[in-house]
Amino acid sequence: MSKQQEAKPMSKDEYNTKKLNASSFPYEVDYNDHFETPIEAYQDILPLLDLVAPTTTTTTITTTKQPKRSKHILYDPYYCDGKAATLLHTLGFTNVQHEKCDFYEKIRNNDVPFHHTLVTNPPYSGDHKEKCVEYAVKGLREEGRCFFLLMPNYIALKEYFRVAIADEEGKEPKDIVYVIPPSSYEYDHPEGTGHDIPPFASIWFCGLGTAASEKAKVIFNRLNQNNFKTGNDTKRPPSVLVSTLEELKQRNAVPNQKRLNPRQRRKQKQRLQQQNFSSSMDHNNGAAAYSPPESCKKDSIVTTQPQNNCKLQKKKKRKRQKGENASGGGGGGEKSPNLTTTTKDDAKLKNKSIYRDSNGVRKKRRF
Repeated sequence: MSKQQEAKPMSKDEYNTKKLNASSFPYEVDYNDHFETPIEAYQDILPLLDLVAPTTTTTTITTTKQPKRSKHILYDPYYCDGKAATLLHTLGFTNVQHEKCDFYEKIRNNDVPFHHTLVTNPPYSGDHKEKCVEYAVKGLREEGRCFFLLMPNYIALKEYFRVAIADEEGKEPKDIVYVIPPSSYEYDHPEGTGHDIPPFASIWFCGLGTAASEKAKVIFNRLNQNNFKTGNDTKRPPSVLVSTLEELKQRNAVPNQKRLNPRQRRKQKQRLQQQNFSSSMDHNNGAAAYSPPESCKKDSIVTTQPQNNCKLQKKKKRKRQKGENASGGGGGGEKSPNLTTTTKDDAKLKNKSIYRDSNGVRKKRRF
């Protein structure tokens, strides 16, 4: 299955090699889209796959209908390296349509292979998600074909998705539910590159039909109750099923803020890197390791540039002393060491109306 994540930095030669490997696909691909869906993701929707599976009649004392996974034809149109079919086979789904072919060309030629259920993780680059949602919803509403799409949680907030799934009255549909995993899925790239855990959470978008959606709620409520009663922490806890966007918001399963565009995300990443670098520099060579001289400790604030701060304090002190000298001590009664009655300035002022007394205070003569 395809998954777009941020790959590790590659050299120019390595990147060219990756592009050459893409020539094996009969359509344009993105290297960062090739991330395989883990088996835990398929296990989370097993109850729903069995719910919508075609049933077979079993004749016993009482005639019952049971789903048979080998008869359930699944279709995954987005090929990575074929691991999706292998994982589904281990879960009993031996009839999986999963080939390396152009999905959109098959849609145009009306040549999509027959299948009961669409189960896929569409590529996250370009407009693949929009095209996949359009095809899946159309198949559900017109042909009654169920779908399971593993996509980022922010898709639930996208306008194109809300418009595509809205019912005839433009309200919340009753034939689509969401499965929230108990923990983030870890994705693997066939070549071992990229990050295992994406920077966003993934959820299942499930189109089941109105009747099956109501049954699905009962099934998942029973699963969660049984897990709560047993208290078995060794097994992976069951997923949570919700049916509305409001429930997704209440469980914090979708972003509360609008997702930034690629340029904004790039700037945000650069800003975080700069902050991390600055914090590491402060930790190693910054204010914690700096001890200002005694002359700067008093009334000083240690900053990321302590030497400049020290000079600033000295400059302020000189200005303060200069102002005190100019005002003659501010009229305080303290004797200024630099101003006495025998200075040249006092001699010049002797025959003038303004003079300084013995304390250096300017006074006006009385005639």
